[in-house]
Amino acid sequence: MTTIKNSSVIFSSRPGGFPIPGEHLVVTDDATINLDLVPLNGGLLVKTIALSVDPYYRIMMDTTYKIGEPITGHIVGRVIRSELEGYNPGDYVYAEEAPFQEYAVVPQDSSQLRRIEKNAATWVQYIGVLGMVTRTAWIGFYALAKAKKIAKQQGLKVIGSTGSDEKVKYLKEELGLDAAFNYKTEDIDAVLKREGPIDIYWDHIGGKTLQTVLDHLNPFGRVIASFL
Repeated sequence: MTTIKNSSVIFSSRPGGFPIPGEHLVVTDDATINLDLVPLNGGLLVKTIALSVDPYYRIMMDTTYKIGEPITGHIVGRVIRSELEGYNPGDYVYAEEAPFQEYAVVPQDSSQLRRIEKNAATWVQYIGVLGMVTRTAWIGFYALAKAKKIAKQQGLKVIGSTGSDEKVKYLKEELGLDAAFNYKTEDIDAVLKREGPIDIYWDHIGGKTLQTVLDHLNPFGRVIASFL
């Protein structure tokens, strides 16, 4: 097969704040690939079908992604070539450490690499409810927090923190949380004195919020730190 273009999402510069499409991340057709000859080094050549864009990629922009190279993340794709035992051309796979390219070489040790059903209706679910986000929730609540069911279903009192009054209303009226507050306009310490103490805290940000919660944590309370 002749060499063809290989669309890629390239990390072009490190953002100081929010990444800007076209400035920090650029989609380009400059890269090329020979599907028959590209080295696999024991891995797979995959035709990408779906990509997942996750918040932790922003951290990777500071620590891991290399300027001028494709970013990596969660993908669903179809195997074109394989040097990995148990995987054959035509298989559909999910992988968590694959380059964001139209044709991606997936390393043999890629995290959570596995075959998935040949069913288009489920492909996107592997970067959604069957993917990393749900595993984070399941492990956090069932394995770490020791809650037998998710929060309200378990009968726990749930306190939500968000950044707008509109979201506070949504948390209370739509999701049924017992309490919710706008951390931009309300004092967290005062809220927790009123609504606490805390047995389980799911932390995404650290900093002052985490320290304040620790001040209101019950003995043997649990903190699930998913921002690390």
